[in-house]
Amino acid sequence: MLAAFDRIFTDDDGRVCYHYVVVNFLCRWKSGQLRIGSDTMGARWLWPEDLCNLDVTPDVEKFILQAYAEENIK
Repeated sequence: MLAAFDRIFTDDDGRVCYHYVVVNFLCRWKSGQLRIGSDTMGARWLWPEDLCNLDVTPDVEKFILQAYAEENIK
């Protein structure tokens, strides 16, 4: 696990509409098929340069690229 953080979205009155807990893991494919659980709509393996094609916040993209760069240095 690399990191975990909250994303909380509120309405105009300050009430919570959505609360996401995002947990980032460093994963490497070794064998087998990538499978999803009932709590998600999809999963796929991507290269860092593919992030620009996703709808992620700049902070998430920055975090992923930094983690990837640090892991490749080791």
